[in-house]
Amino acid sequence: MHNGATVAIIRKGAIPSQSGRPADVLLASRASRSQDKAVPNPQGRVVWTPGKSTSGPFSILVSYADCTAYVWRNGIQIGQSPMGIAPGANPPEGVFMMLEGKAPSDPQFPGLVMHPWSALSLSGGSGGGDAVETIRSQISLPSDFR
Repeated sequence: MHNGATVAIIRKGAIPSQSGRPADVLLASRASRSQDKAVPNPQGRVVWTPGKSTSGPFSILVSYADCTAYVWRNGIQIGQSPMGIAPGANPPEGVFMMLEGKAPSDPQFPGLVMHPWSALSLSGGSGGGDAVETIRSQISLPSDFR
């Protein structure tokens, strides 16, 4: 292992799954969705200060508990955004990792480089279904955060 490698510690027997569509598109295309009555519009203030840490890997924590997405780079918080969450939503648990390489492009976003994603269950076994698609259908993000 080299410095900067991603390490995920999970329960023995966990089976990684891959999303049918890249999370880049799934989350980027889900702006505030006033037309979707099942998911309310996000309420609150977006914080985006990428200058606090300008390079290196980043982590995003999607918290259904407080309806907020948090972004860290190199252990420094560089962003935070409110999320609209569908009533009764049951979030898939796990760690979602963007993989190296390119995923097929999406005609909705011509020229945007897409990456494959993998989901790792924290409790073991397979997450079942497409966890990224589940999250996509349950949340909305303000357009100035996407």
